[in-house]
Amino acid sequence: MKPVEPETEGGHRMLRAVTDVEDTGYAAWLREVVNEAAGFAVVSFVQTGPDWVDIPEADLFISAISLKDGEKLERLKRLQKERPEMTLVVAGPDTEDVLDAWQVDFAAFLRGTRNPGRLQQVVLEVQQRLDEKEGRKLQMTWKNVLRFIPMEQIISIEKDLRKTNVCLADGEVCTSYMRMDDVLEQLDETFIRIHFSCIINRRYIQKVRRDCVILRDGRHLPVSRTYAKNLMPLMKDGA
Repeated sequence: MKPVEPETEGGHRMLRAVTDVEDTGYAAWLREVVNEAAGFAVVSFVQTGPDWVDIPEADLFISAISLKDGEKLERLKRLQKERPEMTLVVAGPDTEDVLDAWQVDFAAFLRGTRNPGRLQQVVLEVQQRLDEKEGRKLQMTWKNVLRFIPMEQIISIEKDLRKTNVCLADGEVCTSYMRMDDVLEQLDETFIRIHFSCIINRRYIQKVRRDCVILRDGRHLPVSRTYAKNLMPLMKDGA
């Protein structure tokens, strides 16, 4: 298979998810779960037909299969050997665990119950692998201690008087006296400035409104008029 240049958003490497599920309602649900896990602003989600035309550039492939479809299973096994760096997820309507039934080494979940937890965990693992491969880290100092913070763990960066607080996904808050402009110089296009005193990570956006951003940790952060234009590409109709 000929490698394809990964899709980018403003220079940022996006997680490429592909599915061959033909049921439009189920495919829409898959898209929703994948976006919820990784962040809708950093995922490229594509539906492909039985020819699997978009597979060469996929990081995650979600394939619909039945226990009766032995030919397709063999095709998936060959695909796994050809693309060992790609994660395969099998969606099966007639078995609780295709993984055990067929003794293959990729993730599986029950289509009948639409178990989002299992799929979300797989998405997070794929995203973490991509982030580690890129190795992006924010360098900051606090009380003469130098720290390197993986950027995928950063939810937001907020100015509080002289201090700059870096809020992480695990609940930790790292503090520094760095200026926001100095922080911005280290960040890539994954991050968006929404206020003079606030920068957010696209991955943790749950919803964008005209006057605020709702993050996946439940916080509502105000958007200033000056920086509202930075969020226009992410605005949904009726937001």
